[in-house]
Amino acid sequence: MSIDVVVYALTGLAALGIAWTAVFGTSNRGVAMARAPRRLHLVAGVLALIGWVLFLFTDSASLPQRELIGIGALFFWWLVVGAGLLLLVQYLPSRGRHAGSRAKRRFSPALVGVFMHLMMLVCVGVFTYAYMVSAV
Repeated sequence: MSIDVVVYALTGLAALGIAWTAVFGTSNRGVAMARAPRRLHLVAGVLALIGWVLFLFTDSASLPQRELIGIGALFFWWLVVGAGLLLLVQYLPSRGRHAGSRAKRRFSPALVGVFMHLMMLVCVGVFTYAYMVSAV
């Protein structure tokens, strides 16, 4: 399987992750989410996806700034990963005198969040590698 096919498949997977954030990223069943990292995660994700798709489906003849758009899209992808990791910090167990008790859940949303953000980290790593070796 060539790196092109992998990049296109991971782009679709990353788009699903951004859509998941847009639809389900508003609250966490009673756990208050920080607004700034969530908003940064969503806005950077949308900008990264638009820039990356534009980079993938154009050539240098039709868009002279293609390489600059690719670098900008990669910057926003890494920003998405950083903001996503900030969002995952909320699931760490809190200890202390004023820490509230969280109800025990059978299926934790933290597990889904960890999987999605690790997947996004792998996607962005592959995107960066493909850009560096000029495979896309």
